[in-house]
Amino acid sequence: MPKNSHHRRSNVVFHGVEITDWVHPFIDVSSDCIADDINEAIGWIKQYLGAPLPIKGITVFDEVIEKFEAKLPKIVSSYQAKGWI
Repeated sequence: MPKNSHHRRSNVVFHGVEITDWVHPFIDVSSDCIADDINEAIGWIKQYLGAPLPIKGITVFDEVIEKFEAKLPKIVSSYQAKGWI
């Protein structure tokens, strides 16, 4: 995913904090590799084939939700008060 594309931006500021290489959270959480270009992606694939590690599955979203709920219970409560489950 090239820098400064729709889901990856440089120097984004959230709540006064600058993030030099921001990647959309859904993509960041679910990706095993975020490559700048095809050559970097090929390098990751070759490295993976040489020494395979477990790759992420759909359960990664459940794990992140659990961490979110544990670390930010007040925000979760505010969402629940609005009808979010």
